[in-house]
Amino acid sequence: MLIHAWVTNGLTRIDQSTIEIHNRTEGKKVGARMKRSCLVGLMAVWVMWIRTEGPTVDDWTQMSGFISEAQCTSNMKEKLDVWRQFKDAKFTGNSVTFSENKTTVSYMCLPDNEDPRKAKAPKKVK
Repeated sequence: MLIHAWVTNGLTRIDQSTIEIHNRTEGKKVGARMKRSCLVGLMAVWVMWIRTEGPTVDDWTQMSGFISEAQCTSNMKEKLDVWRQFKDAKFTGNSVTFSENKTTVSYMCLPDNEDPRKAKAPKKVK
């Protein structure tokens, strides 16, 4: 059974029209599996974040939610591999820097309750 889910502000939402279609086609079996899938989705959702830094931009983009960190990391590696075709691309960890336009694109996978855009408060020195 396929359930379309996405993450918005740390909450998992499920597309109701998809549930109704599956209810009509699969009958009573859907309810138990849906509850189990929803429970798994609410327990651990990983979000891929992309940060684009350049001379005129510093922007964060929240991408798809993933059931596991491994799925998120795998997708992140696929996205990094796309950039390998560019001759000016220089790779460092989970980032790629383009020398021609001096722009860096960084990828990271975080639990859905963590937001990298929020600056951490500096520690007070006593």
